[in-house]
Amino acid sequence: MQRPYGCAEQSISAAYPSLMLLRNYKQTGNDFRFRARAERYLNDGYSRLLNYREEDGGFSYWGRREPDVAVTAYALRFLLDASDVIQVDEEVINGAREWLLKIQRPDGSWRAHEYWGGEDVNRRSALLTAYDYPGNARELANVIERAVIVAEGKKLEEHDLPLGLSAAVSAQQLKVKPRSLAQLEAAYISEMLAATGGNKTECARILGISRKNLYEKIARYRIN
Repeated sequence: MQRPYGCAEQSISAAYPSLMLLRNYKQTGNDFRFRARAERYLNDGYSRLLNYREEDGGFSYWGRREPDVAVTAYALRFLLDASDVIQVDEEVINGAREWLLKIQRPDGSWRAHEYWGGEDVNRRSALLTAYDYPGNARELANVIERAVIVAEGKKLEEHDLPLGLSAAVSAQQLKVKPRSLAQLEAAYISEMLAATGGNKTECARILGISRKNLYEKIARYRIN
């Protein structure tokens, strides 16, 4: 737990431990020694974040610049979470949400920006933002966890992502009907099994399902 500092992203990240402690206190009623400090730091983080809000509702790293998709999405997540324990201006939340929707592309993606090269990579944009994760937040978290496990470099590449996701995005870009959810799930499970060396206990953990459920899916999809 520390006092928020730096740019918008740093301010949010520094405030999140305080936010998590306060949310736990609200949910469980278990008080903690530094609650007053946590409340102060969280409010400081919120106040700092407002300094990086642009006129059109988006957020930039340092303020008075073009809003950034990643920072605005991170800010929106923080504002929604923080509103559970402190007073947050609904107009700020709505403004960030509307800005993100306004710049969303027709295919459902947002522009993926290569900050070191200034490039807009269309396929990477689709891979990162346009796939309709059937499992919602849990599936997205599992995909990222799996990618980190198998990645060999410091940056996640397309080959680090499940084949099912790449196939769905390829179909989307070619404007053809993507494979069924069952086919995507089967491909995803196969990828997880390969990534864990066939360890079904670890595979089930990453997938967020029970070992029994995993065996049922393996049998249903006839996965070798």
